[in-house]
Amino acid sequence: MLPAVLICSLLLMACGMEIDNSDETTADEYRAKIVNSRWQLSEILDQNNQWLVPADYNGLDIPELAFRLNNTYFMRICKSIDRQKVTYINGKYDISSDGINMTVDNYQGIAYSIKITSLSGNTLEGLLTDWGQEKQTTSTDGSTTSSYDAKHYTIRLKRTNQ
Repeated sequence: MLPAVLICSLLLMACGMEIDNSDETTADEYRAKIVNSRWQLSEILDQNNQWLVPADYNGLDIPELAFRLNNTYFMRICKSIDRQKVTYINGKYDISSDGINMTVDNYQGIAYSIKITSLSGNTLEGLLTDWGQEKQTTSTDGSTTSSYDAKHYTIRLKRTNQ
């Protein structure tokens, strides 16, 4: 039996086949760093490719984002230009090798996603997508199509101990 296993292993190596679980490994690494943590938006990239603090950027602030153990999250987010209207969001999240997808309890589908470009120490950097509200359009033949008015932000979040 042992010679058969060795021969099969050599044949697989000779054919150039590799077993690569890097996607799952990356997801596991993200999960270990994100689960049971709290974050706050620290910087956002503007249209001039300059990093700004949320107070200097009109239209987005995330004072609190908490990822809980049971795949739920809580977020306080401000999307108003005058920074007065803060929305409280509860939902579920899923971590993959690409990043984090977040759903909202009273919304169908993914509401927010973060495509992680860097996660080290107390800093998470990535592309935040606010998928917006679903818009349905009915054509003259009666078929309906759905679209989203997605907004994309390159952000940096800092881990907090609150």
